[in-house]
Amino acid sequence: MSEILRFAPSILARLGEELVSHPDQGIVELVKNAYDADARLCQVTLSETTQHGGRVIVRDDGDGMTIQQIRDGWLVLGRSGKDPMERTRLGRLPVGEKGLGRLAALRLGQRVVLVTRPRDEPGAEYCMEIDWALFDNVPVVEDVPLEIEKRPTSEGYGTSITISNLVSPLRRMDTKRLARSLIPLADPFESDRSFSAELISDDFRDLEQLVTSGYFDEAHHRLRAELDPDARGSAVAMDHRGNIKWKADHRDLGRSGTYRSPRRCSNSGSSPSTFRHSRAGRQPWEKYGTGFRRLEGCIYITGV
Repeated sequence: MSEILRFAPSILARLGEELVSHPDQGIVELVKNAYDADARLCQVTLSETTQHGGRVIVRDDGDGMTIQQIRDGWLVLGRSGKDPMERTRLGRLPVGEKGLGRLAALRLGQRVVLVTRPRDEPGAEYCMEIDWALFDNVPVVEDVPLEIEKRPTSEGYGTSITISNLVSPLRRMDTKRLARSLIPLADPFESDRSFSAELISDDFRDLEQLVTSGYFDEAHHRLRAELDPDARGSAVAMDHRGNIKWKADHRDLGRSGTYRSPRRCSNSGSSPSTFRHSRAGRQPWEKYGTGFRRLEGCIYITGV
């Protein structure tokens, strides 16, 4: 006689809430799933989430899921149905994890509704509801059936996940971490393949703006460099407030050996940085010119 390994419903809590320490991490995982589905836009709506019973909606315009993808991918925890090295239709490499973050997000509320419209099946959508209260009255997880309903629709492809009746509120710090985590997911250079995320929250309008302002405005540090036609270079480093931390011109950059920040601004409030620069003789462009008018560039450094 053969048997299968089964799990008690309490394992869902251990795999979800206990392995993902902050609720915002689970929501970010849903946004990553939207990115992997080649969405151009993903909206995260927080409704009355500062109190018990609130609602989180994650909506995207990605490729959606067929019933087979729901069964073999979305509902399977611990295994990704995507090859991490295989690019998507838009040429993206998958960034989503193996479902534990998604489980943590779904467990934020007592009820979850999934509505998805696959790109390959125009005019059709699939709907599934998860009521976590049903799992409290069964000995094993497999005893709760999950019905997937197919119905007609006139909407375009995409996916919507609604998590309602939140068990715990999302505090300001949770929402701020969520906002800052959404920024690096967006493509700072707009194109027909770019991805962007939006945060909608009546309780934290300023954090909405934090996401909207984008990657460049929220960079912790910026290094701006310039090279003129005579190959004279200059560089300026600034913090996130625009305060100049140090700057150097071609005379500073042309010195050999180790030196300290040559022109550190007094308002930076930090000690000079140390750099090492070696120079092996005269460079060709110093003798013949560069052939361009001026080169400028900026490096943005950010984190979450």
